[in-house]
Amino acid sequence: MASRAVVEKMEMSNKYFPKPVAAIAGHVGAGHVHSHSGFIQDDSVGFAVVCNLMKKFYPTETTIESVTIERDTVCVRTQSGGKGQASARRGFTPWERELVQKAVGADGLYSQGIACACFGRMYGQGAMEGAVALQIAICLAVIDSFLIVHKGHFLSSSEGIRGNIGQCLGTVISCNKTPVALLATLNATAGGIGPVEDNEGNVNLSDKGVLMETLGMNLIPTVIVESKAWIPALGPSLEEDTFLARFNRDIDNPTVGEGLYRSIQQLQLPAILADTHYPRDVKDMNNLSSAFAEKILYIGAKLKRETSSSGKCQLIAELVKLASEDGGGISYMSSDVYQCVGGGGLIPGSAAVLSLAVCAKTIQREQIPFLQEKELIRYSIFVCNL
Repeated sequence: MASRAVVEKMEMSNKYFPKPVAAIAGHVGAGHVHSHSGFIQDDSVGFAVVCNLMKKFYPTETTIESVTIERDTVCVRTQSGGKGQASARRGFTPWERELVQKAVGADGLYSQGIACACFGRMYGQGAMEGAVALQIAICLAVIDSFLIVHKGHFLSSSEGIRGNIGQCLGTVISCNKTPVALLATLNATAGGIGPVEDNEGNVNLSDKGVLMETLGMNLIPTVIVESKAWIPALGPSLEEDTFLARFNRDIDNPTVGEGLYRSIQQLQLPAILADTHYPRDVKDMNNLSSAFAEKILYIGAKLKRETSSSGKCQLIAELVKLASEDGGGISYMSSDVYQCVGGGGLIPGSAAVLSLAVCAKTIQREQIPFLQEKELIRYSIFVCNL
């Protein structure tokens, strides 16, 4: 539950924000690169797109000016003076202190790409805490930049999730003379271990829920901007990277989803309308968790019997791969939250999701998808042309 001080501060600021009739929400799931069944993504896309729209109306310099590390904490500063910091559970080596300097001069909107450029790749679930902590610090610095440069024009709050250190940033803009709420959310777990994303999408829990209510964006039509991703069930059939308008026709908002699809088609870009996504069957999440646990038990049982060094090494490597990849598919959301909002964080009746599915050529080239400038521009056009 949000503190009374947070509620009062937001109510006092509410007079600066006209009541929106639609909303655009996007998040970054710090460290949520891999998931079950071979799913791989850049989960910073939504945050990047929403912050890019914010910059169009409230110009802010989000280029990284400096990165410093003190013991287990990385500190990022933008050219606007925005600051963000995050700790890594196992600290940083002297070599990592040098690696993070590659972030200087990059635009903080591309947080996952920057972290991968510095560390080569990124895994969540405590596998690469340094890279995830860097991503968190970058996003916090971007949020702080808007708050510093345009004081009074933005509202912010914590996620309101125990153990998480992420923040939310919101404002209202005039898009084609229509008041539209913008909400950027950083889902970030302390120590760089994530992902915990119960407050992704337009989920309105705790402090984030208070912010959304203050902005007037509860239960209004919402576009949720999501990741650029390799989806194993879809990717092999694609000839090129393809934008997806995704929702569940029986539960979500078909009008938003169909509007997204038409917006993509207007630019004559490849598009898919997927209206059976995001089922709300809690058994799906529970079954994934059970299957994950069974795999751990299976590896553990074999390890208990194994006596050779090479055999133990192979089993431990298998366990590490399982935890650093498939583990992201069950840790990112609580089962009861999943039952209500599905894997994309959609409040029933309110929203649809825009994402980008990559083809086989892209995943073979990139290994881990990363947002590019032309894609950021296209995302921004789509959500503003509904």
